[in-house]
Parts: sequence; C-alpha cells; structure tokens
Amino acid sequence: MKMNIRFNILILMVLCLAEAKLPSYIHVCKKSDPDIAKCIIDSVYSLKPKLANGIPELNVPSTEPLLLEKIQLRTGQSRTKIDANLTNLQVWGVTSFEILELRPDVTKNRFIFKSKVPHIYFKGDYDLNMDILLLKYKGQGPLSGNFTDLSLDAVLKGHITKINGVDHIQFRKFAVRVEFSHTNIELSNLFDNQRNLGNATNQVLNENSEVLLTEIKPALENALASKFTDIANNICKTFSYDELFPN
Repeated sequence: MKMNIRFNILILMVLCLAEAKLPSYIHVCKKSDPDIAKCIIDSVYSLKPKLANGIPELNVPSTEPLLLEKIQLRTGQSRTKIDANLTNLQVWGVTSFEILELRPDVTKNRFIFKSKVPHIYFKGDYDLNMDILLLKYKGQGPLSGNFTDLSLDAVLKGHITKINGVDHIQFRKFAVRVEFSHTNIELSNLFDNQRNLGNATNQVLNENSEVLLTEIKPALENALASKFTDIANNICKTFSYDELFPN
C-alpha cells in the first residue's frame, strides 16, 4: 500500500513555511531561488528529526506512529466482495522516506512530487465481511501487516484565501496515488481462533494480495489525501501568503 506519509508532512511544512518567521530547524527557500526544488528537498530532510515526536507550535502531530481515520471498504465486483471497516490504524516507518523528484511551480501554487519508503508496519482493527476467490469470512479482530518498497505520487494545488483580511494559501484536497511492491497482511481471531483455518485464510489472502489491494487502494488513497490536506492547511493558517512566498 502506498503510504509515504512522513515525506508528505515534511514537504507540506516546507512549502507552507518558506521565508516566514521560521524556527531554526526550518531552512529558508527563496521564491527566486533558481534551484528551489533542491532547496525544498534539503529543507525536508533537515526536518526529519523533529517530526517523529511532532511539532506542537506548528500544529504538526507525531508521525511515529501516524494515525489514520477509519477506512471503509464497500465493493461488490464479480470476483470480489468486501464490506469492511478498518479502525484505530497506526503506521510506523514513514520517517525512512526518500525523495525521488519534486517539481514546484510557486507562481501557480502547484507542487508535484514522487517519493518512496523502504518499509512500513501498521496495525489496527477490522470488522469484515468478504468473499474473495471462493474464500468467505465474516468477523472482527486485530489487523496487522507491513509493506515494502512503497512509492507515492502526489499533486498539491493551492489557492489564495483571506483569513482575518490577510491573504493565506490553502490547499484543495490532494491528489494521491500509492503503489506497493510487497505486502503482508494478517487478520487475527479468524474463525473463532481455529488456528489452522485462520492460517490458511491469511495465506490465501497474501498469495492473492493484488486482488485485496485493488479494492483497498482507493479508500487508502482517500484517507491519506484527507490527512495530508488537513495538516497542510492547519500549518498554512499560521502564516500569511507574503510571509510564505515573498518576491
């Protein structure tokens, strides 16, 4: 599952805080910098140590773990039927991101970036009714898993709005696309803890993970987009547009 989360929060902070009254741990990137993409990337990396525990003065929550809102899955395709609620989701490992590409257009308030994360671990709870590849199950319990070699593409589009008569930049809901190379998911408490049947079910799910992930991806991308947008806009409310992007 594409979940390069740490990088998103870092890039948002830099984009929203450049040239403002910045604390010492944020590097300034001038709007006129001929290599502003490199400057932003360097600034993002400089913020890594701060983000694991969060930055309260900038309304940035801890990202280790990153907490996601409830993810709801409602599908009824010919091969797959899933009706599920995934709750209490916590994600670890987002701090290990690597930035692959950043294309900023400050004049249009538009930013495109690509990144990857080597490994992510997550856990939460599930309430599930599924019918996949002749495998039927209905129940609830703990959920855990990990993803390796995640990639994430995102597009940030901002607009200028007035807050208390002053121009501020705010972002529309991000466009996020995630991909994963390898996935492992484990559902606990399957079949009233009948270990053999539960193990067999998890094995079938992981051997056919592309079927399950095809259904999960849109809901996951939507959850991540909402999370990133809220974080970016909360940060940007603190500083005026002229402070963020002076000429």
